[in-house]
Amino acid sequence: MTSSWLLMLGSNLDGDERVHAALAALRMLGPAKFVTTIRRLPAHGDASAPDFHNVLVTLESGRDRAALVADLKRIEHELGRVHGSGRVAIDIDLLARRDGVRWLADPHATEKGDLDQPPARVLLREAGIAVEA
Repeated sequence: MTSSWLLMLGSNLDGDERVHAALAALRMLGPAKFVTTIRRLPAHGDASAPDFHNVLVTLESGRDRAALVADLKRIEHELGRVHGSGRVAIDIDLLARRDGVRWLADPHATEKGDLDQPPARVLLREAGIAVEA
């Protein structure tokens, strides 16, 4: 069964180049598209960090959540992600899964507060997407 997933991509290296590279990699998993424009937004929680290029993406995939998360981590690694650094090559957050007409928050995204961070709020508002807990 194919599911629709809502992802947020972000990078503060190489302008928006790595965001585009991540979208290309996601398309290897299934149909993926930007649902917002790429926005240059301040780093959340670290005023000294470079601005991020953030965008919301939908992905259609037959993978279950665990396999999808593993694929997202692999893509981050392949694009140069190193955790613990203020320089972020690419970050791919799984925000929600579509259940018919509703977007349901991913439990891990809720636990981490991903949906409450300013970049997510800005992009969700731009896309007109409401995510239910």
